[in-house]
Amino acid sequence: MLDTLAGSAAASIYPRLGWQRAGEIPHYAALPDGDIRPTVIFYKRLAA
Repeated sequence: MLDTLAGSAAASIYPRLGWQRAGEIPHYAALPDGDIRPTVIFYKRLAA
C-alpha cells in the first residue's frame, strides 16, 4: 500500500507500474504552504 498527492506526477506513474488505485481521501495531505489536498491510495499484490 502507498499513498501520494492526488494529481501529482507519482499518481499518474504508479498505475503504469502495476499499482491499483483503491480510493482517495479528501483534505488529507498538507503541503508546505499549508494547503490541504486529497491523497490517493494505491495497492499492489506482491508475488509469493
